[in-house]
Amino acid sequence: MRFCIGKCAEVKHTGVYSYPYIIADIYPSRYLLKHRGNQYIYNNYNPDLTMNTVEPLRFYDSILPYAKCTGSNYDIGFTHGKVGAKQIRHCMKTYKNLYKIDGGIEWPDAIAKTQLFVPVLKEKCPDLYEELQGVADGSGFSLEDVVALNCRSEICLTTHTDGCTSVSQINPDNGDLFIAQNWDWVGEIVDGLMILDIEKEGKPRMIMVAEAGIIGKYGFNSSGLGLVMNAIMSTASDFSHLPIHLAIRKCLECETFEEAYSSLQDNGVASCVNLMIADKSGKFGTIECSPVGFVPIQPVDGQSFHTNHLFGETKFVKDFPQDNSIFRLNRVKELSVSAPATANSIRERLSDTKNAPYSICGFLKPGTGIGTFVTVDTIIVNVNTGVGELSIGKPCDNPTRYKLFFE
Repeated sequence: MRFCIGKCAEVKHTGVYSYPYIIADIYPSRYLLKHRGNQYIYNNYNPDLTMNTVEPLRFYDSILPYAKCTGSNYDIGFTHGKVGAKQIRHCMKTYKNLYKIDGGIEWPDAIAKTQLFVPVLKEKCPDLYEELQGVADGSGFSLEDVVALNCRSEICLTTHTDGCTSVSQINPDNGDLFIAQNWDWVGEIVDGLMILDIEKEGKPRMIMVAEAGIIGKYGFNSSGLGLVMNAIMSTASDFSHLPIHLAIRKCLECETFEEAYSSLQDNGVASCVNLMIADKSGKFGTIECSPVGFVPIQPVDGQSFHTNHLFGETKFVKDFPQDNSIFRLNRVKELSVSAPATANSIRERLSDTKNAPYSICGFLKPGTGIGTFVTVDTIIVNVNTGVGELSIGKPCDNPTRYKLFFE
């Protein structure tokens, strides 16, 4: 159920009423609750009289909170923080536990470490630093807490990695270009997810599937650029570069692959990650990023793939690959031979269960902490049309798909 209070940031399709009201979405019905005296009275209503008909399975009708963020940098962050306060609290709790279990790092130590990034944040992205302040104020956490959350990769992924599998593929006949990933992480993080829909002056509108409180994550924008990511375990780090999630956000504010790549080179990346990027001109590929340098990997036969280890021709840093990452890379390549460039085909490949629980469609692993990672969600975007789909949970379970799009 999603409640939208009149004139609040979450209401996208309401008409104007002269009295307080609440829109209640209880799928498949929608109710209008009108204020009368000291109570609300509900009734079914004709949506054509008050709002555009909401088609089933749109992304803002998913189980995830949805925040439409506009205005100043601070306002964008404040809306994010206000709408996602509960989910941010869950993410804070989750990462406090993970830092301690997997790295022996207490939260105050994490804050102290990540405060070393503040000078570069103020220098290279003061606008995003203002947004982080808005997230903090909107959610009721301190700015130091929010900075530490946004630097979670610089803490978690120096000793552990996740299990993401990424694919991009172009259809040479019609220009459709798909970019997709299974995001594998600790299962409990699902209660900390939200959808961010950000409109910032002078930048493309963007839709991200985010861990609440983190302002950069995989998604796509209205200029036709899409981005997904793969964690890489390495001890390499540099506090003079942008943390991974801030670097990702800067990329999503770009209009082309080349512009995004230039942003990475200009701002640097503080730790290791692979970013798969595509734009509607048909340019796509994957970039292995480290604090020392970048290794672009060109598509082969109209497809790109990546998992959680470095395999580019040049290795600037040492990584620590796990066998399941190598298996998943080889497996997705095998499944992709002669596979059509369609969302359904890509979803089928991302649903593969061979070698479970360490399969492309990841199952819960034994143990505790990060090592238990499971497929949390799947995103598939056609950057040529600006339409994608999101599902929560393992794709092999055939979960509900929600349409991602710009109106």
